[in-house]
Amino acid sequence: VRVDASEDRVGIGTGSPSARFHVYSDAESVMWFQNGSTSNVQSIEMDSSRFYFYNRTASAFNSISVLNDGKVGIGQITPGYKLDVSGDTRFTNDLRSEGRLMGQNGSAAAPAYSFTSQGNAGMYRYGTGIGFTAAGTERVRIESDKLYITGAGVNTFRIQFPNDQRIYDNGSGGLRVGAASHEL
Repeated sequence: VRVDASEDRVGIGTGSPSARFHVYSDAESVMWFQNGSTSNVQSIEMDSSRFYFYNRTASAFNSISVLNDGKVGIGQITPGYKLDVSGDTRFTNDLRSEGRLMGQNGSAAAPAYSFTSQGNAGMYRYGTGIGFTAAGTERVRIESDKLYITGAGVNTFRIQFPNDQRIYDNGSGGLRVGAASHEL
């Protein structure tokens, strides 16, 4: 330990600290924090390619890693993106994007974009188009030249407009048009 009182600097592993607190080590683990006599151990570590905060109590890497190229991993020791998160993420306010929001293709039963309260309702990729699902069943599909509306029986596929105007499947390969009170 070197204390340079004239410069208000402390050095560990170096005789000439270049900052207020300068730690030099050839080892990966730089600092350990342990909660009393418990086995709860956290560390700050670095190697030639990254700097990371590590939860040594957990069996797998579940902390924060910052690579030399600026990529940040949460629960990911070798992030492949500017921000690479392994596990669920929660936002309590808006998530804003200046670019595209991209997800997996998904399916009707497990849509790529869904809701917390109903994971099998949402939006997914269907071929070159897009599909919308409710209760794990495709309900609407949009392709480049077609719009499909699906349901589960007669009068279940319908398009409803303002003033209760509707277009129904008549169950015989045709359509019915009109308001619920006086259908054609």
